[in-house]
Amino acid sequence: MLGAHDGRKGWVNRLVVDTGFRRKNVARRLIAELESRFETIGLEVIACLIDGKNTVSMEVFKRLGYEQSDVKYFSKRKSWNS
Repeated sequence: MLGAHDGRKGWVNRLVVDTGFRRKNVARRLIAELESRFETIGLEVIACLIDGKNTVSMEVFKRLGYEQSDVKYFSKRKSWNS
């Protein structure tokens, strides 16, 4: 798992659980630890970006109390300027 913050908002950047450890609350424990660390430094918002096709991840975060927002994600790739 990889988390980061910008001083205002905490981010779950990567969360991967090996298939042999899924359904054993590993993701729940990892997220809880990250949330605890963010709370310790005073962050009140934690976010993650999930690909729209990754329904498994969306369900995990929904079960953990995360809500989907209407924020639209924009990106710019170097190859687009060629």
